[in-house]
Amino acid sequence: MKVNAVKCEKCKNVIYSRSVHDYRECICGNIAIDGGFDYTKLCFIGKKPKIFQIEVNATKRELYNDWNHINNKFGLIKDEDDKIIQLNDKKFSFFKRLFKRNV
Repeated sequence: MKVNAVKCEKCKNVIYSRSVHDYRECICGNIAIDGGFDYTKLCFIGKKPKIFQIEVNATKRELYNDWNHINNKFGLIKDEDDKIIQLNDKKFSFFKRLFKRNV
């Protein structure tokens, strides 16, 4: 499935939003994207990043569930150097740990 994405020129992260309320930032915080498949909203410092499409090996439902259940399986993407990069999910990882303790 194709999704809208943006690339941060500073940290080289490529990020995309999986659902309407999935606000995603790059690791350095220079760019962010929101809106999933409903709309594309960008936040950025400096030069506006170009929106492009990438192919993600998942259905729309899988992307939504990944966001909704805070699994972040699709929060891992490759950068230019072919290294795996974890996108900035600090606020979600806190809630995920809290949820696991209370279950």
